Amino acid sequence: MPVHPCLLLTDGAGPVRIVTTHWRRAVPVPAVRVVDTVGAGDAFGAGFRGGLARRRAGPSALRDNDAVETAVRFAIRVASWTVGRPGAALPTRADLGLPDPLRHGWATGSRPEPTADGGRLPVLA
Repeated sequence: MPVHPCLLLTDGAGPVRIVTTHWRRAVPVPAVRVVDTVGAGDAFGAGFRGGLARRRAGPSALRDNDAVETAVRFAIRVASWTVGRPGAALPTRADLGLPDPLRHGWATGSRPEPTADGGRLPVLA
């Protein structure tokens, strides 16, 4: 499978720049109150991969400009949540206002019991 280069450049409060072989885009970052930047890059990376996973997209999604931009917007959302709190915690689906597919039975066909931590599943779970 040929590799499709996709470079993401973050710059704090500046726009995230997406650069591929044939496409460039600057995605604005919303103004947020920054408490702690520890983990911001990790949160962005996890959010980007999670954004692709939400679309059930594999590596071929890097050829789809819309999929990449949607994943970047989700990554910005995850990183923005992270910098608004002390430490390097990742948000849960609930923190981002997303439904939990496991609690609603979408992924398993049944409704599981709440998890030991009160049903708070990580974004990438």
